[in-house]
Amino acid sequence: MKNRIPEKASVLERLKKERFNVPEFIYVPAVDFQKENFGALKAFLDRHHENFKVIARSAHPQEEFFKGGTFESLETYADLAGIQYARKRMIQFSQTAGGGSPSFRARYIF
Repeated sequence: MKNRIPEKASVLERLKKERFNVPEFIYVPAVDFQKENFGALKAFLDRHHENFKVIARSAHPQEEFFKGGTFESLETYADLAGIQYARKRMIQFSQTAGGGSPSFRARYIF
């Protein structure tokens, strides 16, 4: 199965390519968390941790079909531990708010 990029990340990428003023962002798929492949995330945080606050946001490859407010966003520390904590909290939120599907809990954007 092809790994689809969630709607928000896709839209941000298109806007950035068209030279709109889009804040820096990175999409980190669940497989990178599972394999602890944090090279790109660490590089992103090293470049931007002093300039921006970091907001971790849950996402889904078909999020355009969900009603607004379905996904969580958390402001967090701009380091790897902060991102991992935010991811863990969002997974817990999805489990206690009706048990989000595994695919819902699998993909995140930062």
